[in-house]
Amino acid sequence: LAMHAVNEMLLQSWSPTPGKRDTEIIRLFPATPWRWHDASFIKLRAEGGHIVSARRENNSTTWFRITAGRDGVLRIKDNFGGRSITWKGGTPEKQGDLYQFKLLKGMVIEASMEKPTAIPDAPADLAEPVVVPKPGGIIPNKLPLRIGADSQGGSRFQGGMSRVGVFSRVLDPKEIAALADSRNVKPESLKDCLVSLATKDGKVINTADEKRQPVSKSGAISIDGDSFTLAKETFLEISHDPALNCLQGVTLAAWIQPAELPAGGMRILDKTPVGAASAWMLDTYPGDSLRLIFRDPHLTFPAKLLAGQWTHVAATITADGAATIYQNGKAVAP
Repeated sequence: LAMHAVNEMLLQSWSPTPGKRDTEIIRLFPATPWRWHDASFIKLRAEGGHIVSARRENNSTTWFRITAGRDGVLRIKDNFGGRSITWKGGTPEKQGDLYQFKLLKGMVIEASMEKPTAIPDAPADLAEPVVVPKPGGIIPNKLPLRIGADSQGGSRFQGGMSRVGVFSRVLDPKEIAALADSRNVKPESLKDCLVSLATKDGKVINTADEKRQPVSKSGAISIDGDSFTLAKETFLEISHDPALNCLQGVTLAAWIQPAELPAGGMRILDKTPVGAASAWMLDTYPGDSLRLIFRDPHLTFPAKLLAGQWTHVAATITADGAATIYQNGKAVAP
């Protein structure tokens, strides 16, 4: 089935009048994915016994050769975008969107077209590439990143946050210690920073990426210098981006000042579905603890967080699933 599916992406042939000779139509690269910018095949067999080879470059057919499998009419669908074609072995008659040849069995026709100078823009409905995570590692999903709430808007964080950062790699202990040493250290000063939340003109912005900006949900954000306060009805959200899956490793970091510490915990950074384990999530469950979720079992540390007190928290997950929780710059779990 897999081979048949690939064959259909590269070459299709059919007869508008089943069972009647001289009605087959051949179409080259009819369903080739946009990401297959360059592709080729050799000697695939089409309806009528015709043998076909072809090449595609920069998302366009640039060459093909067809050996007739029988005497009669050979029809080729024109899906070449109006480009000029150089023919060898015969000159076709054009009828509508079909090139037609009258051939004897064994005759060969060949066509070539200039290679486009550039790959065309991706289509708006381009599917994300299939990603197979490493065993034990981070499992991707398409949920947004939420700061201060879970994927259903619950478990909301109440209190202050500052210097929130997400990195697409595992920071080493010295880098995490530097982030925890002073709230003046900005996450975007370290490489591979995807998210670095700061305050500007009364808003929370992502200084690491101008295109990946947080949106306030359910209410306004209270700004105080370089920190921001999330009330019970407010959280931040950053739209899903494949980069946020961080399959090669991730580091989560933030200064937090919880206003209270409910037993059910409060989300700090969350990209997981409620009740399941994929992507990653850092929260304060249970109560005054720190919990990291990306798979089962979860990693938890009794951090003894204090309401009203600033604490630096961080967590790392490697590509193969080794996880560590940090508090105030020191590794505390596992």
